[in-house]
Amino acid sequence: MIKLSLGELEEAIANPRAFREKVVNRSTDDSFRPKSYYSQLRNAIFKFHIFGNNAIEGEEYLTTKLFEFTNDTRKKEILDQYNWYVTDIKTNSTRVFGCRYLISIRYLQGITVDLELTGEVGRLDINPSGGYAAWLFRRNKSENWADELRMPLIQEELSKRLNAFPNEIYIGIYSFEEKLKAQVCYSNQEIAEAKTKFDNFAAEYLHL
Repeated sequence: MIKLSLGELEEAIANPRAFREKVVNRSTDDSFRPKSYYSQLRNAIFKFHIFGNNAIEGEEYLTTKLFEFTNDTRKKEILDQYNWYVTDIKTNSTRVFGCRYLISIRYLQGITVDLELTGEVGRLDINPSGGYAAWLFRRNKSENWADELRMPLIQEELSKRLNAFPNEIYIGIYSFEEKLKAQVCYSNQEIAEAKTKFDNFAAEYLHL
């Protein structure tokens, strides 16, 4: 089985051969990455939700972890981003359905070879008007996020898992550096076009 991260899909589509070579030559040491400011922010957010949207639990965790870092300006920015997120949740009375929801999208090629897209949805909500909202978290670079191929693919996969129509699933992002929150719901036609594009890419990628 060949696995590909949803977060790397755009890079892979842009140049399948170069990306395949990058994966083949990737050192096993690359799997270990030191903790970053942003990773600790994400962990604090998940703590916040695990403890029933308890802002103090998340903030105490984050403050403790930030002691490991030395840039006071950056630490202040991260705490500010955490408070921005918490305020958004509290203001909108968000009904959280789940966090760190794992996604797996598989393309089958023949009988013995397949390609699996894997990734994580940061948070799933129940919409007050019905259906669900799936949120992806990112540190920055929010421009053109809605054009990324993974977004409609995730929407369709979640519709199957949650036994809902695709138009009952919204896909959104939180981009913390910009303090941006946005969401979209893709049409059936947009989802079909995304699946075709992914199928064409997968067929090429698997035969490199």
